[in-house]
Amino acid sequence: MESHDESIVRLARTAQQRGIQVFREVTTGCWFASSASKPETLHRVTAVSCDCLGFVAHQRCTHHSALLARLGWFPGRRRIARYGGL
Repeated sequence: MESHDESIVRLARTAQQRGIQVFREVTTGCWFASSASKPETLHRVTAVSCDCLGFVAHQRCTHHSALLARLGWFPGRRRIARYGGL
């Protein structure tokens, strides 16, 4: 069975393959991630959550994993220099 940490890395790779992008709103500092299934939708993501249904159901998702990758905050790993460094 896949560990939580392994699923975060897998989901970050999936996010990259799907073209999910992470954006930071300049005035508030809030983070958002694009949706692969609904291009007109942005999901609000934080270091500990995402507002998508997948995260609500499973406590992990591609959007949240993409943010962790962007910030280099994978659990149990050193900082990753770039999102593409997975």
